[in-house]
Amino acid sequence: MSGFTAPERGRATLLAAAGVPPLVVMEILGHSQIAVTKNVYTHVAQEHAP
Repeated sequence: MSGFTAPERGRATLLAAAGVPPLVVMEILGHSQIAVTKNVYTHVAQEHAP
């Protein structure tokens, strides 16, 4: 996943797995737009789908 650092991706993974709402994750990760956060979430969800 280009454009995201390993630590950012790791935090997004843990937060998504814990069920943290995307708006809260956006604030934690310091994203200025929800679209960026949702892009991270989408990648995380696709990688962890059964």
